[in-house]
Amino acid sequence: MHSPSRTTLKHAVEVSGVGLFTGAPATLRLSPFTNPAIEATCGDGAMFVRSCTGYRFVFRRTDTGAAPWCVAGPDVISRTPIHPAFREMPPRCTSLDLRVSGHDSAEQPIATVGTVEHILSALVGMGITDALIEVDGPEVPILDGSSLAFAALIHQSGTQTLDDEIQPIVVREPVVIERNDTRIEVQPSNTYSLTYSLDYGASSPIRNGVCSWVNDDADSIESDTAVVATGRDGYASLVAPARTFCLKAEADQMQRAGFFKHLTTRDMLVIDGDGPIDTTYRHPQECALHKLLDLIGDLALAGAPILGHIAASRTGHAANHAMAIAVAEQRK
Repeated sequence: MHSPSRTTLKHAVEVSGVGLFTGAPATLRLSPFTNPAIEATCGDGAMFVRSCTGYRFVFRRTDTGAAPWCVAGPDVISRTPIHPAFREMPPRCTSLDLRVSGHDSAEQPIATVGTVEHILSALVGMGITDALIEVDGPEVPILDGSSLAFAALIHQSGTQTLDDEIQPIVVREPVVIERNDTRIEVQPSNTYSLTYSLDYGASSPIRNGVCSWVNDDADSIESDTAVVATGRDGYASLVAPARTFCLKAEADQMQRAGFFKHLTTRDMLVIDGDGPIDTTYRHPQECALHKLLDLIGDLALAGAPILGHIAASRTGHAANHAMAIAVAEQRK
């Protein structure tokens, strides 16, 4: 089986904003991750990073003197909620544990970085395998709730091919995870593809839909009820623009609890019985496309490109994380 070459950015790029849940200002900086950068960033952990045969997405917090870091993967998915108010709830976003050493699991994490799913999704969707992601705050900026700005940054930077290859995870055994009314499964395949089915029932104002992303160069297909996005172009034009969404009742409840005070209905996709408030859908299947966007980002935490087909229905981050961990087990 031929293994693809690694790809990183050509130039460093950055964007600033505030976190969705923390409201904390932060700048995210994306940089090329070549061997000299690995040495400069990871110090004694450089050998560990170079030994990673899958993705080399290194996250580092630059707002603390210790500059803790990690290589994104199943072993650093954080169980620490983005806010103490969410302690008894399923994860509202994807967070990673950061350590001074970066990789010693015996060392206690000293920090986390939250809401990483959108930047991970953009990196995978735009064909990047190696990158340094530095954030000077506790949470990746939410921007407009999509990964459009991150995809644009990657396009602006340009890409370069590295000398070594990346080893994909070959799915050999199907895995099915079911929890209440959610289901996610992976089946063996010669390509990497993901499908998300969104159906909250006839009474929900959120539209039903089925959306897929296939990591190849075929033409994308779209209609009002289904989308198949393909390759980098399909990701950039169809998946990346899809925004985080919630119902108006949920947004009101969160604001009463002290969250989202820095946001308005013009800043994110808030939906009531008549549709989006103070905005319009970017695509008839924007909600399903955003769930697909999250799925791509969360499954990056398997640690490598996946040769398999993943199908999810009504899943959130918890089920996505469980599948990333299960898929990673098939590397062993």
